[in-house]
Amino acid sequence: MAASRVLTERLSGPTIDFIKQRYRTEKPLTLSTIDLLRYACVMSEGHREGRVAEGLRPVRPAEGATPVQPRQRVPSCQPVEEVADALGELFSHMRAHFERVVLPYNLPPPCAKALRLIDGSISMKELGSRIHCDASFITAIADALEERGLARREIDRGDRRIKNLVLTNEGTELRSRLARDLFDDLPGVRNLKAGERESFLALLHKMLGPEKESGGRGEPRL
Repeated sequence: MAASRVLTERLSGPTIDFIKQRYRTEKPLTLSTIDLLRYACVMSEGHREGRVAEGLRPVRPAEGATPVQPRQRVPSCQPVEEVADALGELFSHMRAHFERVVLPYNLPPPCAKALRLIDGSISMKELGSRIHCDASFITAIADALEERGLARREIDRGDRRIKNLVLTNEGTELRSRLARDLFDDLPGVRNLKAGERESFLALLHKMLGPEKESGGRGEPRL
């Protein structure tokens, strides 16, 4: 599909190599296997250039269906475009920083992200939900972590249908080093004072809270 080709072109080399190795395919990826951060960056690029990214154009309503009315823009919304552009640029810097930090660890970026999210133990289903990947991609990540001795699969004691991914001692130690290298000098955040970081975090929670509750389908507040 065209959308996956657009996103694939913007993924890093290590990520693409990992995906192709695991899937043994050259076919385009589906959106479900790609980090939403990359998707946001692609959309931001298209927005800044005054176009919609190829393959991501609005779907026309079916014949006879009532067309969806566009949301009304109000003067106070004018800075929203600048916010979207700034966030896209910030995410781009963070992505580059993340890939630069994990490179010496010889760990594919998807595996490094998963490692950071495993606090001792997590179900593979929950891990997939948190990094927005389908089950087959999570299986590939689990395989890679096991091959490196960083994690192991275990059957959940409370429900034998559930498989958990548990960090080994090596995985726990690497997770600590990775977090230190990632967050001690995080682009953008490193330029804020302690009080500014707290205020920025509070604003982010305020922005994300309603979106989580509505599944990202919240109505605009006029």
